[in-house]
Amino acid sequence: MTNGLTGPDAHFGLPISPQHIFLATTNEDTFLKIQAINPAQILHTVNDKVALQAMKYVYSRDDSQLAFVAERIGKRIPSTPLETRQAPISQL
Repeated sequence: MTNGLTGPDAHFGLPISPQHIFLATTNEDTFLKIQAINPAQILHTVNDKVALQAMKYVYSRDDSQLAFVAERIGKRIPSTPLETRQAPISQL
C-alpha cells in the first residue's frame, strides 16, 4: 500500500510469489496506469522493497537470489509502527 486506500490513485499490492503480485485498486484509471507499467519493473521494485523491509528473514526455494537479498536485508526502517519495536535503535 503506497498511499492508503482513500486517495485518487489508491492501490494495494501483496506479493504472493517472486513472480506474482495481487493488486487491488479503487478505480479503473489507477488499474490502467499500473497495467501500463512493465511487469518486470513492477516485480523488481516489489521484490526490492520487500527485501529492504525485511529485518531478519527472507525465504526462497533456493540460493539463486542470495546476493540480491544480502545487499538489501535490513537496509530500510520497517513500514509500520508495530515493526519498529524490532528495529535496532540506530535505525529508528
